Parts: sequence; C-alpha cells; structure tokens
Amino acid sequence: MKHIFLINHNISDNINFLANKIHIACQVLGYDDYVITLVGSNEELLECAKKSSKGNYIVYAVGDDKEINVVLNGLINGSAKLGIIPIGHNNDFYRSLDEYRSDSLNVNVMSVNGKYGLNVFSLGIEAEAYANVERFINLPLPQNYLYNLSRMYTFMKYQNQVMGVNNFFQKNTLLAVCNGSYYRGGYKIAPRGFINSSSVGVTMVEDMTKLQAFFWLGVMECICEETPKVDMFMTDDEIHIETMNFKWPNRRRDYA
Repeated sequence: MKHIFLINHNISDNINFLANKIHIACQVLGYDDYVITLVGSNEELLECAKKSSKGNYIVYAVGDDKEINVVLNGLINGSAKLGIIPIGHNNDFYRSLDEYRSDSLNVNVMSVNGKYGLNVFSLGIEAEAYANVERFINLPLPQNYLYNLSRMYTFMKYQNQVMGVNNFFQKNTLLAVCNGSYYRGGYKIAPRGFINSSSVGVTMVEDMTKLQAFFWLGVMECICEETPKVDMFMTDDEIHIETMNFKWPNRRRDYA
C-alpha cells in the first residue's frame, strides 16, 4: 500500500525539517512506497487529496484539524484511507481518535451543505470568534493572540440568536453538533460523543448574559448535563438547524 504525506507549508516555519523527520520515520517503519508532497495552500492540499482519492493509498493529513478537514473533503467518496499526523495547535479530532488506542478505525462523517467534517461544527459565539479572526489576520501577532483578540471583539459585538433544532426553538449563545468529543483545543464539549457510533451529540448553551458569556471558556471546560444553561442529547436522526437567516440539513454516513 502506498503512503502519501501531504504537508502545507503554513503549518511550520521549518517545513524541510518536518519532511525529513517523516522520511526517516518511513524508513524506520519499512515503508517501501511513500511520497512526501509539499503544498503552498489549502487549495493545493485539497487538489492533491482529490488526485490520490481513488487509489489503494493511505493519504496522511500532516497538521491540525484544519488540514485534516481539507484532506477529508478531498478523499470523500474515494477508496483511499485517511491518515493523521497531528502537528499544530488544535488537534481535537486526534484527541478523540487517540482514546481508542487503535492503528485503524472506521469512523462516521458529518455532512453540512455539501462539505464534510469529522469532529464538531457549531453556531454561535465560538463560531463567530473563529470567523472574526480574519479581521485581525494582517496584524503581526501570533495565532493564539489573534484568536484572543477576536474573542474580545466578538464578546463586545455578539448578540444571542434564536436557533431551531428539528423545530425546537430557543435563544442560544452556542450550539454544537459533535461527532468527536473535543472542541477548541481540548475542551470536552460532548462527553458522550463517540466517533465510531451511529449517533452525534448536540450541545446547546442557552441564552447567556454578557457576564456569563465572558466566562464561556469555563463553561466549555466544565460542561456537563447538570449545568442549568446546557442542554445535551444524542441522536441518530438527520438534524435540521434553523436560525433567523438560514437553514441547513446535517446528513451523516459511514466513512472508513
């Protein structure tokens, strides 16, 4: 079986050193047929994954959750397997995967508006904070500082939204649909989430005040079913999510 390693230049300042470490690891493991491919953008990463999707390959996403998601979307509906080498800041899906202590695992995939994901997708204050990082991307600051700046900006601007899950409506600060358990750098947002089960977890954080929202980091860290502001349930069914502005379906299917 051929092993293909896809590396985006953006994940490391010393990309050649990383590629050499993978080369050495392949020799130690006795891989006779492997390719290490360096790309310059997520667009190139996606195209390389698509080109490798039909073969008897293991295609490795070298990076964190973002790179895993890009490679997954390139491989979907193909015959190649997805491999993961966790490099970077957030490796939340790998945290869920690592709990199984297995070299190979069949897992489920979520589909949202024609794109696929393995871990968590969300609406609300946290999703807005990630989106607002783009406002500050040109500032000469490390990634974690940019995110903290975006969090403060989002806290000042954000208004809780009315969200509907399968026609149940309430005003929420956050809504997350979880295939994996971990979220935003290691917070266990879905304690009952199992990546190879037939169910997803839905976590809704109800209408919070500005003061409560300021401490949402703690809410995520200590999240549990007994927390009054948190509503959690598991479902095998298709999920329809609505807000005041848009509606999307979430469909799931098995993916090896």
